[in-house]
Amino acid sequence: MWRASKQLVVFSLIWCWLGLVRIAVMLLPLQWLLSCMGDVQAINVQAPSDIEVWRARRMMCFIARVSPYVPWRCVCMEKAVALKWLLNALRIPSTF
Repeated sequence: MWRASKQLVVFSLIWCWLGLVRIAVMLLPLQWLLSCMGDVQAINVQAPSDIEVWRARRMMCFIARVSPYVPWRCVCMEKAVALKWLLNALRIPSTF
């Protein structure tokens, strides 16, 4: 029971996160979005730990699972921005 309710909470949070990203992609200029995502292929001083890599992959899987169920368009751009902002919110170092 606990596992099902926890998955529902995560599904709901990712669903809302994708909605916020969709609004941002529609309203904000592309240059601003790209600047918020950080430098492409930047060298991180701090390499992510194994647990951070696991969490990042887990978030990627959650976004891939939730995205077909949103009533708006959710393609590569929205998924990439959502994942990058989510990793930043979780303070997991990442580059694209």
